[in-house]
Amino acid sequence: MGAREKEICDQPKQGDSCEGAPVLQRGMVPIEAFRSKDSSLEVAVAEPLGGVAELISAVREYWSVLRDHGFADANPVKVLVDAGDRQSVIWVFRWKESSSRMQAAATAECVQALARIECAGRVTSHHPFVNEAYQGFETGRFPSRGGIELLRGKCTCTVKLDGFDTEFELEGQNGFVIMHRGPRYVQEGVPLMPVIILRHGADTPNALRDAPGLRDAPEEVRTTPFRVEQNSDLPQFGIIRSLQEDSDFPAVAMWVVHWLVHTPIGTLVTDPKQPLVFGPTFVQHYPPVGTEFFSAVGPVPVFKQEDGQRIGTLTPGQLTAFDIVVTMDDEIPSILDRPARYHVEMFNRYIDDPALEIPFEGLVNDYRVPDDPAFGAGPKLKRRRH
Repeated sequence: MGAREKEICDQPKQGDSCEGAPVLQRGMVPIEAFRSKDSSLEVAVAEPLGGVAELISAVREYWSVLRDHGFADANPVKVLVDAGDRQSVIWVFRWKESSSRMQAAATAECVQALARIECAGRVTSHHPFVNEAYQGFETGRFPSRGGIELLRGKCTCTVKLDGFDTEFELEGQNGFVIMHRGPRYVQEGVPLMPVIILRHGADTPNALRDAPGLRDAPEEVRTTPFRVEQNSDLPQFGIIRSLQEDSDFPAVAMWVVHWLVHTPIGTLVTDPKQPLVFGPTFVQHYPPVGTEFFSAVGPVPVFKQEDGQRIGTLTPGQLTAFDIVVTMDDEIPSILDRPARYHVEMFNRYIDDPALEIPFEGLVNDYRVPDDPAFGAGPKLKRRRH
């Protein structure tokens, strides 16, 4: 850490953060408004002392060394070149943890890689403790064009298996969601945005490793990670509904999914008659990255996939998206731009305020909704308040 950075950390101002320490506010902007609060982004600008390609190569090598040592986040480094006379090189990357900076400063290979940048260019601006204030498309209106997005996130749930006295907490990691965002759609005067979840899933540490009665089970039963993913035979969708006419945000959003839980003792299926509902939750922008969607239902029955035997319950916890990894606009309109009737019916079923219900006249069910009359026919579960 340089002298300037050390000075900042030795004498932090109100609202600043060093090495990931919590902060209350930054200037007049509440820290809660920032997407990231750990000051893990780093931004630097340098002018090449020789060729610009040499400086770019040194920056790429530095980030690769940080990644090899586990100090840099998985998001690739962004290396930009100013097309002006000086051809400044700008790079942005995220540290993996708040302690990673100090670990890199104490690692010889990282220090040497950083020295090669200093030999190839003169750093003219350095911002080592940066938070991301916003990531998304819109804060006033829903996007006007549909598209596909890959987001990074997590999910949580609690599983209670018959024959076990304790519940098992599952916290999904390596989480992702691929979804189609519909463009702004007005249904009988109500502005909304339909979203179809094409795929989502996450891994979670083995919850059975310390369970009494399984201590003598094979090693793979006690150590193999679980995987939570969607039941692709059933609808996975979301609806974001505007709360007023002059602006689409703030809005209220809800997500509906069905899960499979792959475990070393077999695959568990959540009851097809009982969708897992997350929200409704107020959102201020799209995508609602950083917003925690707590579940409105639970517990729901779970069954063994191989024979349909009920073996316990699952209580969904929350869903959260952290980052947009990739986004792609549609080239032509899509059938997914319009919600199915079932999607709106489910939204109306779980929204608290009747005034926020969405008319479904003119909407129909298509291939996204199963023909099975038993699907989704279960009673509305008691809402869990948070």
